[in-house]
Amino acid sequence: MEKRPLLQIGNLLPALEEGLRERYAVTRLENTADPVVFLNAHGGEFVGVATSALVGISAEQIAAMPNLQVISCFGVGVDKIAMSAARARNIPVGYTPDILNDCVA
Repeated sequence: MEKRPLLQIGNLLPALEEGLRERYAVTRLENTADPVVFLNAHGGEFVGVATSALVGISAEQIAAMPNLQVISCFGVGVDKIAMSAARARNIPVGYTPDILNDCVA
């Protein structure tokens, strides 16, 4: 079975990255020579994005991926995710709300 293409933006926990590589054809955006040029040329290939709350995803990056179907954010906040751009295209954004409430309190 062919793995679905996934764009990774930023570093994630090593175990999480390993799990993603097992299930998807992962491309790390930071490993490309010029991320803007890369997305303009290859953005249509990606159906999913994995990122973190620290890095997020911009409206320009979302716009460069016409076939994007899901954004997965490892972390609590969505401040660095262009939520309005995702909503405008009905792209679901997964994140981990309320996960730190008990340990922070």
